[in-house]
Amino acid sequence: MRLPWRLPLLILNDDNDIIGRINLHKICRQTDSAYLGYRVGKNNINRGVASYAVKQILTLAPQNGVKYIIALASTANKPSQIVLIKNGFYKKRLIFNKAFVNGQQIDCIEYQKEISQ
Repeated sequence: MRLPWRLPLLILNDDNDIIGRINLHKICRQTDSAYLGYRVGKNNINRGVASYAVKQILTLAPQNGVKYIIALASTANKPSQIVLIKNGFYKKRLIFNKAFVNGQQIDCIEYQKEISQ
């Protein structure tokens, strides 16, 4: 099976308005792994949208040859950490100075999840 490089999806509300996005990217055939990314608009945070979207993409991952998912969350982004833990991810490691945000380096926690088919 040929794997896509990424699987981008939009998160829609009941009125079909775009309220966020979620994706699997850097899908790797050799390791059957992918990175997870998501973002929900400000008006829809704390409503379970991200948790639900992550749960849904976890069902699509095996159909795209993905058995392991990696996600990064800033150490300051507690809501994102909660979303990942709720969906069965575990903390793998702390990565110092992983990215620049607003001109400052941030630390991230790497989460992983193995998907059973």
